[in-house]
Amino acid sequence: MKKEKFKFSVIIPIYNVEDYIGETLDSLIAQTIGFEENMQVILVNDGSPDNSEKVCLEYKEKYPKNITYIKKENGGVSSARNEGMKHIEGKYVNFLDSDDLWEENAFEVAYNFLEENEDIDLVSAKIKFFGAREGVNHPLNFKYVEDRVVDLDEDYNYIQMSSVTAFIRASALKGEFSTKLKYAEDSLFINKILLEKKKYGVIGSTHYLYRKREDGSSALDNSLKNKNYYLNVIEYFHKELISYCNENYGEVPKFIQFTMMYDLQWKVKSKLLEGVLTEEEKEEFKIKIKEVLQSIDDQIIFDQKQLNNEFKEEALLLKYGEISNRLKVDDSRIYFDDTILYSLKKRIVISILETNENVITLAGYLNIPLSQEKVELIYNIDGEDKKVSFDKLDFGQFHSIDKKIHRVRYFSFKEKIKNNSNIYFKLKVNGEESDKLPLRFNYLAKLNNSYRLYYLNENKMIKYKKKTIIVEKATK
Repeated sequence: MKKEKFKFSVIIPIYNVEDYIGETLDSLIAQTIGFEENMQVILVNDGSPDNSEKVCLEYKEKYPKNITYIKKENGGVSSARNEGMKHIEGKYVNFLDSDDLWEENAFEVAYNFLEENEDIDLVSAKIKFFGAREGVNHPLNFKYVEDRVVDLDEDYNYIQMSSVTAFIRASALKGEFSTKLKYAEDSLFINKILLEKKKYGVIGSTHYLYRKREDGSSALDNSLKNKNYYLNVIEYFHKELISYCNENYGEVPKFIQFTMMYDLQWKVKSKLLEGVLTEEEKEEFKIKIKEVLQSIDDQIIFDQKQLNNEFKEEALLLKYGEISNRLKVDDSRIYFDDTILYSLKKRIVISILETNENVITLAGYLNIPLSQEKVELIYNIDGEDKKVSFDKLDFGQFHSIDKKIHRVRYFSFKEKIKNNSNIYFKLKVNGEESDKLPLRFNYLAKLNNSYRLYYLNENKMIKYKKKTIIVEKATK
């Protein structure tokens, strides 16, 4: 590495960005830290077939001391960044995407933070989307409430997966970007750096401006349609990172587990697999995920805020193969071991479709776990337990990597009633019964969640009280 001549080196791979690269470079030239005095820009033309080179050379002509221009055969973003790293002359490094921008105070804020915190090697900035996703908040932006140093052993969910939003000490750079990966290559690169000190800085007082292209042509837009997003990422990101941790640290730290599960959750719940992977490839994919999940603690699975309960359960099913014997019920919750898998409050929705002097017809639906062979819905009428039989019709289906999951199951039944009849519901899990379950009433029910009484006729009224549907003699 050459002697430091600048405070920052910014490496930008160039490929088919003639419409964007000028704006990207302008955002650097406008930096309050002082572009000409403090910043080196390394433009790596990765065999771009458009007019990107012309734009790059125009800027190099204006700023010959600041801009280094390299042209190479096409090899992908990793090879371009690796080539760029050979020319670093700055104390700190940023890997900027060629269609994105930095707010004008970004480099000044990052420099001051890193100079004041010499015990960290990296600081990252908050993402702000613009273009087609303007106004959308990134799921990891919760980290940036204040500018501070994060201890990853304590805040293991404060993960960093992006190199473009990070400023890194050049002296801390480790190895190269993996050319085996087209996706997640920067996550692998950045986390090998984080593993050294297990802490880094977060700054919410400036933003990385991430362009979501209107034409949907970015790498992220196309990733879900590419086999490499599923198969190669598991092999060369997840499994590579697990091996790296075990070989160098003797364990897989929780923040690395969280990083892998955060990435994995988008693949577990993908709806696009049917048109991307063959049946044989899907089986291979499931086997690879199962292997990765062995290195991820159950609690890390439960901690994923973007993963709903059905998919968390499927992750457990993929990990263990069978989990029904580890489910238990308590009040309105189903537990996996000692962790809540489902809260059953508001999960039973009831309609009272028909009533007459002697018969009530009840219908509804219930969200129940995938391991439903061990979970039964019971209704009790006048002290007698009866098992609910679910209809064949399923509602609310969606695709996962393994199968079509039935999130909601219909049921209906008729029962004779009399004055003082009582009906309530409960769950039975592995033979263990819950307490009475709370009910919700939909628009077809004559009862509702605020008005919980109606008159059936001059002799009977029906009301809902203490989680129970009650038939009583009408009062005048």
